[in-house]
Amino acid sequence: MILRKEVFQRAIRIIRMSTKATEHMEKTSNSWRSKVVSEAKVVEIQNISSKVKTLRLQIASKEFSFLSGQWVDFIIPNVDTVGGYSICSSPRYLHEFRMLDLAIKNSSHPPAEWVHSKCQVGDTVLLNVGGQCIWNPENPSQWKHTLFIAGGIGINPLLSMILSIEETRKSKGNTSGDIGSSVLLYSASKTNELIFKDKLDNLVRESDKLSCRYFVTKEEVDNCQDISCKRINKDDIIEALKMMPSCKGIQCYICGPPPMINSMTEHLLDSGIEKSNIYYEQWW
Repeated sequence: MILRKEVFQRAIRIIRMSTKATEHMEKTSNSWRSKVVSEAKVVEIQNISSKVKTLRLQIASKEFSFLSGQWVDFIIPNVDTVGGYSICSSPRYLHEFRMLDLAIKNSSHPPAEWVHSKCQVGDTVLLNVGGQCIWNPENPSQWKHTLFIAGGIGINPLLSMILSIEETRKSKGNTSGDIGSSVLLYSASKTNELIFKDKLDNLVRESDKLSCRYFVTKEEVDNCQDISCKRINKDDIIEALKMMPSCKGIQCYICGPPPMINSMTEHLLDSGIEKSNIYYEQWW
């Protein structure tokens, strides 16, 4: 199915006016959005956990672009409700291959239900980029030490940022020393829900400036020294901050359930991080 620009715009208008679309669209009504709406073809589907599927999407519009940390309005033909999903691949991957990845957790929400029960390779959706919580490789003021805190599926935008940071390090060669260290604290309910752990571990092995620490909250882990069986607490944040030379100017990005974002923000403030250096979006 090929949809022309006029059809894209009409679809956006109709869906945004739908009473069934209010959850995502209302919560992001004041967020920045791109003017580009693109057709995207599903070219690969993978089960990466018992609850999460990844979609690899081929982007039709050459004008479509995003920065790491941003999300997309996910518009499915014949499904009234608009989904909102953070992109988990890097902007460079889109630039080189015209593709991006989404990781979508199963739920009764119509777009997620469609992905997990009906979506097939070859299906076509519409995407529109939005969001302002970003890491931009072209902005040297962001080349600071970075602490990432992820809860569950909240790893998606943070993975995109980490990939972008590591790709920027490599592309800058000898000047990559200007980019600070990165530490990720990543929590999920069970070990098999620590999606992308293998990818993150590979990134750590390849980088001397990236560290990851994993946590699970609803499972005992035997003989697994790299996973802590508890919630992320203030002491864990203090320990992570000590891995970076100075708290001054450290950027902190949080993505997870709202209660987690609130508690992590309090811990960061108590640990000496300035409020202006704590970034998150609450739109789900």
